[in-house]
Amino acid sequence: MRSDLILQPFAHDDCLVEVLQAAFANPVYDSLAVAVAWARPSGLQHIASDLAAFQARGGTAEVLVGIDEGGASVEGLNMVATMFNKARVLFDSAGGTFHPKVYVFRGSGEALVIVGSNNLTAGGLYYNYEVSFVVTLDLGLTADALTLEELDDYLERLREDPTCIELTEDV
Repeated sequence: MRSDLILQPFAHDDCLVEVLQAAFANPVYDSLAVAVAWARPSGLQHIASDLAAFQARGGTAEVLVGIDEGGASVEGLNMVATMFNKARVLFDSAGGTFHPKVYVFRGSGEALVIVGSNNLTAGGLYYNYEVSFVVTLDLGLTADALTLEELDDYLERLREDPTCIELTEDV
């Protein structure tokens, strides 16, 4: 396991968009799973071409986005639905706020996991004060593989939650 921090918005550190762009371009990775509280065009436009190139070379990308607290926009949800291979929205009207920020790039022997405070918004990708922990997992190591398995289980529980639905034009 290798780790790093993204400490925005300080000039000597990378911002999240730079880390995402490098991961999209890395041929090691062939899938991406994202779970974020909010997505807006202001942020999505900065990864659109990189995501499209990732998909053009055979990569798949799925996103699970929230709509709590007014942080998402209809325009952002429409972009998400068209940009990603699979898009879902989670809204629990009975209680808790959907608030994770997780990005998981996966390849056959390696995974890049980003967990922090960054949404898919311009602020989250560039200029807000944000912190994320970036971990590169070696899937040949049992401990790293188990970490990814635990994260996969969490994402699957989100997908299976009754308040999680496919994001379509009708929705």
